[in-house]
Amino acid sequence: MGGLCLAAAPAYPAAARGEKAKMTPTKFQPGQLWQYRTRASEPRSRILIQRVEQHEKLGEIVHIRVTNLVFKGPKGNIDVLPHLPYSGTELRKSLTKLESSGNGVPSDYLDGYKVWREAFDAGKAGIFTADVASVIDGMEKGLANHDR
Repeated sequence: MGGLCLAAAPAYPAAARGEKAKMTPTKFQPGQLWQYRTRASEPRSRILIQRVEQHEKLGEIVHIRVTNLVFKGPKGNIDVLPHLPYSGTELRKSLTKLESSGNGVPSDYLDGYKVWREAFDAGKAGIFTADVASVIDGMEKGLANHDR
């Protein structure tokens, strides 16, 4: 029942005049650290923007790192997912607040990026378009089922 009540939201002058309010999405930059709609068990989890690319058909592709996870992996807990390629449009739907900019981008995502890029260019890989928490849930459940 955690829905958003738009009737209680303040009216902005442009909306009150019947004009279209212009919303400019924040431009993604490597080194931005974002808060997002996390899983309940991971309120401290954050998303680090590592690379941003433009694709002629898919649009903006944002390569992210997800930190401070409580993720059960095959060999114990995983606290970082070093590389997830995401639709910029869909990623914005999960983000709640830009926490900081100018952070360093660890180079350990490059191995995963290179594997993804090769598969992507060959038409064998894509990008994530679901909300981040659901993707993490799906990965964790997939690993749990794989171990059985």
